[in-house]
Amino acid sequence: MVGFTPQKEIVYNGLLPYSHRLDREATELLAEIKANLSRAVLVKELWPGVAFWSRKLFSFLKLYGRRFSKEDHILFIKLLYELVTLPNLEANMMQSYARLLIQLLKKKELLSRDDLQLPWRPLYDLYERVVYSKTEHLGLIWFPKYFPASSTKEMLDEWRPLLCVFDVVMQKAISNMELFLPTIMPPEEHSQAFHDCLPDVVSQHLVNLFARLANDNIGYVDWTPYIPTSRLMRLLQRLPASVVRRVHRERHADPCWITLVPERQRLTDDDLQEFTRSLIGAALLAMFSKTGSTDAAYALQNLALLTPELAIPPVLEKTYAAMETLTEPHTLTATLTCMIGMARSLVSPNNHYPEGRAHVLPLLMGSLPGVDPNDFSKCMITFQFITTFTTLVPLADCSSAPSRHGDLTEIENDLCFASAQFEDFVLQFLDRCFALIDSSTLEQTRDEMETDTQTHLESLVELGLSSTLALQKVYNFATSNIFETCVSGRMVADMCRAAAKAYALACNLLEHTLRSLSLIYPTEYRSTSGGFDTDLPIRDWGRAGDVAALGVHWHVPGKEEENFVFQLLSRLLHPELQRIEGHVSGDQPMSSTAFLELEACCPLWMDHTYLTYDSRENYRESICQTMRLLLHHILEHSEDDTKSLFVIIKIISDLMFFRGTHKKEFDSRWKSFTLVKKSMENRLHGKKQHIRALLIDRVLLQHEMRKLVVEGSEYKVVHQELLCNLLLLSTSTYSQVRSRAQNVLTAALGTYSFSYRDLIPRIVRLLSPQHTNGTQQQFKGALYCLLAVYSSASLASARDWDCVGEVWPALVRCGLSPTMTLEEPSIGRLLDDITDRIHRQHDTIGIYFTITEGCVEVANQIIQSENPTPCLEVPSIEELKEGLQRQRIRNVVSARKYEKLVNDLLDCLEDKDLPWKFEHMATDLLSLQLRDDHPLPPDAVLYFTQSLIHDSISIRKVAISAVAGILKQLKRPRKKVAMKPSDISEEMMIHAASEKPKDDLSYEEMSEGEKIIFEYFSDAEFIDQLIEFLSLEDRKGKDSFNPRRFCLFKEGRDPRKLHWLFELLMESPLSGEGGSFRDASLLYVLQGGLAQQQWRVSELLHRLLAYLEPKLTQVYKNVRERIGSVLTYIFMIDVALPNTHPTSSPHVAEFVTRVLERLKPLTSEPEIHNHVHEENTQETDERTQAVKLLKTVLKWLMASAGRTFTTPVQQQLQLLPLLFKIAPVEIDESYDEMKQDARTCLSLMSQGLLYPEHIPLVLAALEEMASSRSWHARFSVLTYLQIMVFYNLFTLLSVPAEVIRIRKLVMQLLLDEQLEMTVKKTLSEFRRTHHDNWQEHRQSFTDDQLLVLTDLLVSPCYYA
Repeated sequence: MVGFTPQKEIVYNGLLPYSHRLDREATELLAEIKANLSRAVLVKELWPGVAFWSRKLFSFLKLYGRRFSKEDHILFIKLLYELVTLPNLEANMMQSYARLLIQLLKKKELLSRDDLQLPWRPLYDLYERVVYSKTEHLGLIWFPKYFPASSTKEMLDEWRPLLCVFDVVMQKAISNMELFLPTIMPPEEHSQAFHDCLPDVVSQHLVNLFARLANDNIGYVDWTPYIPTSRLMRLLQRLPASVVRRVHRERHADPCWITLVPERQRLTDDDLQEFTRSLIGAALLAMFSKTGSTDAAYALQNLALLTPELAIPPVLEKTYAAMETLTEPHTLTATLTCMIGMARSLVSPNNHYPEGRAHVLPLLMGSLPGVDPNDFSKCMITFQFITTFTTLVPLADCSSAPSRHGDLTEIENDLCFASAQFEDFVLQFLDRCFALIDSSTLEQTRDEMETDTQTHLESLVELGLSSTLALQKVYNFATSNIFETCVSGRMVADMCRAAAKAYALACNLLEHTLRSLSLIYPTEYRSTSGGFDTDLPIRDWGRAGDVAALGVHWHVPGKEEENFVFQLLSRLLHPELQRIEGHVSGDQPMSSTAFLELEACCPLWMDHTYLTYDSRENYRESICQTMRLLLHHILEHSEDDTKSLFVIIKIISDLMFFRGTHKKEFDSRWKSFTLVKKSMENRLHGKKQHIRALLIDRVLLQHEMRKLVVEGSEYKVVHQELLCNLLLLSTSTYSQVRSRAQNVLTAALGTYSFSYRDLIPRIVRLLSPQHTNGTQQQFKGALYCLLAVYSSASLASARDWDCVGEVWPALVRCGLSPTMTLEEPSIGRLLDDITDRIHRQHDTIGIYFTITEGCVEVANQIIQSENPTPCLEVPSIEELKEGLQRQRIRNVVSARKYEKLVNDLLDCLEDKDLPWKFEHMATDLLSLQLRDDHPLPPDAVLYFTQSLIHDSISIRKVAISAVAGILKQLKRPRKKVAMKPSDISEEMMIHAASEKPKDDLSYEEMSEGEKIIFEYFSDAEFIDQLIEFLSLEDRKGKDSFNPRRFCLFKEGRDPRKLHWLFELLMESPLSGEGGSFRDASLLYVLQGGLAQQQWRVSELLHRLLAYLEPKLTQVYKNVRERIGSVLTYIFMIDVALPNTHPTSSPHVAEFVTRVLERLKPLTSEPEIHNHVHEENTQETDERTQAVKLLKTVLKWLMASAGRTFTTPVQQQLQLLPLLFKIAPVEIDESYDEMKQDARTCLSLMSQGLLYPEHIPLVLAALEEMASSRSWHARFSVLTYLQIMVFYNLFTLLSVPAEVIRIRKLVMQLLLDEQLEMTVKKTLSEFRRTHHDNWQEHRQSFTDDQLLVLTDLLVSPCYYA
């Protein structure tokens, strides 16, 4: 094509046999898309114009790739970006535009940031509006590479103030940075980009952001100051794949605008070998893990691409060993799975591992025993293994090649001689397959009267009945004689069954014959385009096909084949159509054989785009007309002939969808192709380095996709008629017929745009109460059509005001239909399913559509562009004015349709005869009409307000949610003034009472909706009844906090508004007047309020702590637990951050210091016993009070372990000796709360993160307890130490002096006089882990040592 260089075409189009026609086809379609898409924007027609032509552009990308100029590419992106960020765009449309925009942006190498820059603010505003309003996520991660360099500073200025660890809003800031911060940029822009954000935010866990930053800027960021120097945990599956992508980028990727990796930072072969050595051990272990070998196979596949000489040999060794083992089939399955992924690296000529190809024959021969009928999983993986290798390796005998080729290497000579074994392998493989088939035969069980002779007779009949003469003779014999039923009757029945089966097989053969004659397909899938006679096949092992010279041989139907096809149709199909028409007219009976021939001829109904048939008969149209006549005839005269109806449904399906392939077949083959490509592709070299057979398969898939997309979605009159026929079948008498027809109908509605508009009026008529002569089957069928079980979208939730306006009221009014009965459980369930699906799929349908000036500007550029020139002229000024006027009219009409839908549902609710189920349905549907861009009509506000005190609890629940939304909708915007927190005094921020707003409305100034709310909520009787209903238990004993009700009354978190509530809750929560339950409950309520305030009420936290401290010696367990939990929230934000002032809330260190002072009576005791029980309430001595205090402190330590933002402070660690003194105390079997709590605290504290300065303090406590007189205490020290080291390994390794202390402590305890101090456990673990090679390991011990081991580890015999 002349005039421009395409951005990136689909190379497979150039390999199609009709590729010479595609240039013109693509140019015309692109000109049409450019013209109509831009024109739809200019005349302000978002729906259906822009929506329809944007889908056309999406199809263009599937068919032709980015076959447009760079200028058009940029304009399309800018237009879609403007469309995505339109204000008030409905969610479904936004998602559709976003999906197309992502496709346009995917190939980042095609457009540099100099070519395209997009403003980040509109996208961020959209993200705020969509994500934080709980609308579906649109996948906006593709955009950051095109934000200007200056956007980094703007974003950080926006989000830095949100980086507060004490507020949930920090998570929002992190998410924003992860999605939006640009990371792809040249080195000269780094100073104004990510270098600004690293010092501020690198301490946060922004893993995804930094992974993207590191990948996009290899060699330009020094990460040393920001990460610990200790070893990083390697992700086995992803890490090798990431290295492969990096090496591809450094060595094999085509140059583009993206900054190159600096030469000094590129990975060398030595780096790759070191990388493989570090991972290969873990990968080999993971091969046999319980989670399966898939992750290991993926890792090994990538390691084999990087360093085959290191990755392949150990896997080969394990594979050979697994092939020789009969008792461990799982090891064979695992090793074969890994070898499949490494096969391409093994067989390809490779300078690093040339001997790999010598293993192909031994592996194939060794895998043959895996074809085992007794082990299905092993059999399937063996077939996959053999298929993979035989696809990569031509099975050709090259043993004579050394005598003809003098340039062979030693390895090639060996391979040539070894290839003589291929014949033996094939023969043995076939023998295995035949044995598998023999052992898998299903023997039919017959009655005693039936003999083996009859089975033989059937087979003879099947062989003999190959001519119409034989068939006619059987027919004459069977119809002209009378047979007894036990023997001769059964034999004749078998003959007839065999005859019908033979006829079906003949029709099946006819179908495949017609397919092979009339379709376009490749005729070979060889691994090389040349023949094996001239080439040396061993040099083709694993060779990649050359896309530029693939040499595909195609079957393209010629004139002779075309004539033969029409002869077959004239001879076989035409007479059958005439017989069917004769049967319909009553002239002659009809047999089912006509249907079989019709089914067989399916492939010929396709429109041959690249074959012309002049004036020959259009059989597709003829069959449509005949089927329509036959369908009405059967439904009228013999509706119980369900088999014929099944065939008619199949024929209609083929008429509508068959274009050389079925959509399901295509999807299945595309998925299979993707899996095979993934297992065989060479991601290191890229550039479509696939084997030739795989490339040919991809070209065929491209051809089939073209047939489905180009020809399969144009909606014609014939399709409209077929849809009506399907609806007739979908509402017929028999359920199986209805079900099959509904599936085809659903598929058709998903294929043909806007076809649902023709069906919905017909479906609504079937549900109407006026449809008095309908049947219950028709009623159920119509409901199922609306539900569309197997579709992603249902007619009941169509995003179209006209359709929703018809369907929703019809669903409610169908409750008045004479054919509707709730006594039929299936109808009730069906209605529930429809309502549930509407709730799950309903998106707010747009009312007000506007096109921004930015959209108009880009559309003008598109319509005035060239190469190709759009096929329509620029709209005139009059057309633009008319378009603007139509947009205004559409918006007004949409608003009226919305209000009409609401009023229609309200009219249904006023009908007193409406059954309760449909009243609930109408209320549900009405609640979905709340929206933020248009007020709910006053009548609906009145209905929901009145329904707050409805008799039905389900309607009350819906009304509570709806009224909460109405109140939000009616809330008038308040003026907001930005100010710094430092400008507001702390006292005012916490305590100032909220003043009454000065702009309270008078009754006359209220809207209709506001007046309704005001009147009802001012009515004392209404309020009393509402409170009475709200006080009722929904489920006895199971009620909990109800967010629906909370939304109806909620206030903001501003403590200045809620100060009265906090003051009320602070009034003596631990008075003890109502018992322990009341005290614990009051504290719980107070805790909930304080938790929501987070950092805002530090003064209240100080007051509460001062109130609680004297009461920490509580006797009752539930109160102690609640106090512990409250203390956790009091100290929640006591976090020391670098470069910040201390927080104003209470500090843990000061509190623990005071607690330790009160616990002094217990510090001198070697062991602490719990002698305080709940009945002992009178003891007031210091020790008793200290034990009570310690119990509460334990509850606090347990509660805070999993909830606080930081690790234990130094003062908390001072409690360790006390905990060790409690936990090991040996008491009777009865439950001891303090002992259990102490053990839990030790467990939790040992798992906590330690700072380097904490380690000496902990070790000092452990060393003190290691000298304890109690060996139980010493044993507890070891348990604590083991867990602490495991959780803080890297921190400990950075402090060598402390490592020495730990080693010394462990050795001290190993020498303990008490044998249980780990020596028995250690030796037992050693014996267990060395069991497999014990005969070898035992040589390292003396006889005396072995005797000690035996005495220690082997239990004495009872009979000794």
